[in-house]
Amino acid sequence: MGLSLAEAQPFAYVANFDQDNLSSGTVSVIDTATNTVTDTVAVGGRPDGLAAHPDGTKVYVANHYEGSNSISVIDTATYKVTTVPMAGGPRGVAVHPSGTRVYVSNAGLATVSVIDATTHALVTTIPVGRSPGALGLWMGPAVGSPVANAGDDQTVNEGELVILNGSGSHDPGGDPLTYHWTQIAGPPVSLDLTDPVHPTFIAPSVPAGGATLTFELTVSDGELTSEPDVVNIHVKNVNHPPVADAGDDQTKNEGSLVTLNGTGSNDPDGDAMTYTWSQVSGPAVPLSDATSSIPTFTAPLVGPGGTTLVFQLVVNDGLADSLPDEVVITVQNLNDPPACDLAQASPARLWPPDHKLLPVGIVGVSDPDHDQVTLTITRVTQDEP
Repeated sequence: MGLSLAEAQPFAYVANFDQDNLSSGTVSVIDTATNTVTDTVAVGGRPDGLAAHPDGTKVYVANHYEGSNSISVIDTATYKVTTVPMAGGPRGVAVHPSGTRVYVSNAGLATVSVIDATTHALVTTIPVGRSPGALGLWMGPAVGSPVANAGDDQTVNEGELVILNGSGSHDPGGDPLTYHWTQIAGPPVSLDLTDPVHPTFIAPSVPAGGATLTFELTVSDGELTSEPDVVNIHVKNVNHPPVADAGDDQTKNEGSLVTLNGTGSNDPDGDAMTYTWSQVSGPAVPLSDATSSIPTFTAPLVGPGGTTLVFQLVVNDGLADSLPDEVVITVQNLNDPPACDLAQASPARLWPPDHKLLPVGIVGVSDPDHDQVTLTITRVTQDEP
């Protein structure tokens, strides 16, 4: 009634018994290459379940007939049969993939016997349900099926180098693996697959709340492909300080309107900025609005050599100040000519004339820039009769 395929050899084994003669039974050996019966091996009464050893060297047959109550162990090289006594009507047989244990279900005792595959000694008995029959073993993925391991989840800062880790993947059969990574969620990034076991990427810029990137890994041994495994990379937002730009240096005439220009300042994260201007050196002047990006002031009056005024700008993105930036304003002196419209001699009149020399000065001459005035007399007239 049972049938088993030997993995290590191209043979199938079939248990046969005669309803008219339950005390005896046979196992037919089928060559799977030619689909022909090549041998028939006599075993115990009413053979039921059977299983081949993983290396193909033995076949275990459960003889259910009460007069037999045994396991027939067939040597597949010689077809010699070793009989292992059992109790309770053995029906099903299964062999551990390691080849070290044989599991036999006992229908009459509601148990499963565990037998050492080498010594045939009883290792233990496991109580189960009534009239147990066929047995099945599942020991995890089949030998040769690779297992993907995409590594542990990570938390990183934006801009950091991220290294994925598929080195925990393995193939039970020891076959070499190929790796296939796919991003399935989060802001898209470009993977560097120079090392497919440890691909890398640069964590992208993310909003204030951060973002999660998810990658899926499958591995293949050339024949079988693993189930996918995923890894999550949590990227944290990092505030980057803004950069202040106080504008180009300027040269202005005294008394003219000067406009400072901080509009070249920027924030790498695109955050809104506030502006703070302060005067560092030079004659103090009031700014129209020290928190504006383009404040103004009137250039002060300066001496003949002019002067410089230095202003400093700091910008803030709500979290951090920028480094200060400075701008130099050079103020030039403008020379206005002296005012002579009120000039007059002093004394204004010499009368009566006594024909003596008297000093005469010129008064009423002024200079808008308060510079020293030098007078030059170009002509003298008289109106004496």
